[in-house]
Amino acid sequence: MIYLWDHPMVTAVSRMDPRAQRTRCSAWATTRGWPIVEVLVDDALAIPDGTRPALEQLRAAVQEQQCEVVVIPALASLGPQVVDVLALLEILARHGVDLVSLHEAFDTTTAYGSFAMLVVRALAQIAQGSELVPSSVAPASAPAAALLATPTVRAERRSNLPFGYLQTASGIVIDSARAPIVRRIFLLRDAGATVPELVQLLRAQGGGRWNQRTVAAVLAHEDAYRGGPHPDGGRWPTLLERC
Repeated sequence: MIYLWDHPMVTAVSRMDPRAQRTRCSAWATTRGWPIVEVLVDDALAIPDGTRPALEQLRAAVQEQQCEVVVIPALASLGPQVVDVLALLEILARHGVDLVSLHEAFDTTTAYGSFAMLVVRALAQIAQGSELVPSSVAPASAPAAALLATPTVRAERRSNLPFGYLQTASGIVIDSARAPIVRRIFLLRDAGATVPELVQLLRAQGGGRWNQRTVAAVLAHEDAYRGGPHPDGGRWPTLLERC
């Protein structure tokens, strides 16, 4: 199935006029041997109220599994807002429908594209607030009862705290600056990212000091992050939701 949004923004992003967009999407499907079930088009000028009936038809077709692949000229075709794009990507993934976006060379029928989709979905969850501390997790300012039962840790062991925790006078607490990074690592790990891929993703987001050893060290402390027992007694503050 091909979807086109006849809008100046898509023309600018894809560097193709609407006719060229349709031609190229059709040619791409043909070269892959994919039958074109339907070509859905929303004309921005013909629909002044801003509604996109063809996009709604696409959503319905995906949910009813009327197609296996959706081909678009650019991700901008899905909407002007990132949240719109992420929402439709989530629908496609949930129903097992692949996406090919020609401008970005985004193709989830390939192994690389499939992994990219997993990462995008994981980042979408982060953007929607999944990196926030669950209600059951105590923030750094929580009362002492919510902290690690052992009020102090021997000085020689403080430097060995897992990434994401801080030592305070009252005990060990969650580091609010680093905890979101820990949650992101595990979210991407659960989405299928390998340690080398996690390193690349973290570095791409500005974490130049990350390497396979430091990422592996974070993953190795999963039990602590999930509120497991501390070797000195008590339990670690729960940074990740328990399985």
